[in-house]
Amino acid sequence: MDAAELKLRPRPSTAVTLPVPDDVLQSLHEIAADREMSLEGLLKLYIGKGLRKDLSDRRHQSHP
Repeated sequence: MDAAELKLRPRPSTAVTLPVPDDVLQSLHEIAADREMSLEGLLKLYIGKGLRKDLSDRRHQSHP
């Protein structure tokens, strides 16, 4: 397996609806296009980064 190859494992998922201001959505579309990725991919990237940071912070707070 190549070092850069990702192994994705299917997980159950639930679709969510989230109101987003039009100007924010436009900015997200522009950033996604600049990164040559889908809007969905960009949103998942942002959510994943934030979630990993918060979970890490939480673990460090619970273990002084």
